[in-house]
Amino acid sequence: HAAAKGRIAQHLARLLGGARTVALDASSTVYPLAHILPAPARGRACFLITNGIPLFLELRRRSPAFHVALTGGEPHPRTDSLVWPLAVKSLEGLRFDVAVVSAAGVMEDEGAVFDSTAEGPAVKQAFLARATRRILAVDRSKLGNTAPYPLGSLADFDVLVTEDGPRELPRRRVR
Repeated sequence: HAAAKGRIAQHLARLLGGARTVALDASSTVYPLAHILPAPARGRACFLITNGIPLFLELRRRSPAFHVALTGGEPHPRTDSLVWPLAVKSLEGLRFDVAVVSAAGVMEDEGAVFDSTAEGPAVKQAFLARATRRILAVDRSKLGNTAPYPLGSLADFDVLVTEDGPRELPRRRVR
């Protein structure tokens, strides 16, 4: 679904304009954003953190105006992401304007969001818990599908972005 993910990246780039602190998950949906995210205006900086090793390397290469950090953690053998308790612990005390995460499945009628690995949800949930604005980025093929591991509820997100564009979600519940 490369074309769909490219369109999602274009929508995300517009949504992230002006954000100064951004958390990005290690997903094939978020990765294309690394190639098109505009660098901040001269004299401004943008702090980006990810648990995705390839995403980190690409963002770092793109522009010195991006202050890019990689979470701690242990490498996941299939996803090339940093996971486990060290990844979550490395986020303590941080806050983000925006967190962008993807999912393997979204059951809109149930309001449920799922991930494909047992290790992924903890880091994604840590990003979301520290963000003012929470974005779920998935291509349409994920809608109506499930996956083995619960990530959370649609009510945990402010915006759903597919290749069709962003859609504001009903206000999330108070925790």
